Amino acid sequence: MRSDNLILISTICECYRLDYSFIDQLEQHGMVEIIYREDTSYLDEEHLSLLEKIIRIHHDLQVNIEGIAVIIDLIDRIDLLQQENKTLRRKIEVH
Repeated sequence: MRSDNLILISTICECYRLDYSFIDQLEQHGMVEIIYREDTSYLDEEHLSLLEKIIRIHHDLQVNIEGIAVIIDLIDRIDLLQQENKTLRRKIEVH
């Protein structure tokens, strides 16, 4: 992982008007992975879209951390099922 792909958590909190404890709770529930280097915490840039999705669910729908975890898990399962469905449809079209 290159360090230029890392975003300071403090910058994320400032841009999205988040309290650091929110990010900490997300990490404790396994929804985001925080990278620690020296005394500074970062988020990998490729996880930013997931964090944005989590923030929207939390703010727009006022869902708590546990509810967000369930929603994200269900979204992941739906995505997997859709991918499997596409694969099966391609196989059917070939035959």
